[in-house]
Amino acid sequence: MQLCRQVLETLEMVLSGEIDDDRLPILHVVEVVPAPDSSRMLVTLSADIADTDYDPDEIISTLSEYADLLRMEVAAAIHRKKTPQLLFHLAPSPMPPLDSDD
Repeated sequence: MQLCRQVLETLEMVLSGEIDDDRLPILHVVEVVPAPDSSRMLVTLSADIADTDYDPDEIISTLSEYADLLRMEVAAAIHRKKTPQLLFHLAPSPMPPLDSDD
């Protein structure tokens, strides 16, 4: 689980603005789990905008474009002989809080 945490923290940092692409800073890493083992990691992300304001397929495609760079950043952070393959999954955005009529 330590490896998953390291991958999560690294990806969160890189996606928050280290890559010059306006589509990536809206993403947050929700979870990283082995898939099925530590040679492959399933990275679940969510977007900070409403589900209707973005195309999930476009975001996954964008992540695929940067997959090698993201994996290279993970490799630099985890200090292991083999860097896991990264698989991306986009979770539905959380519902915004309901306005209170206090």
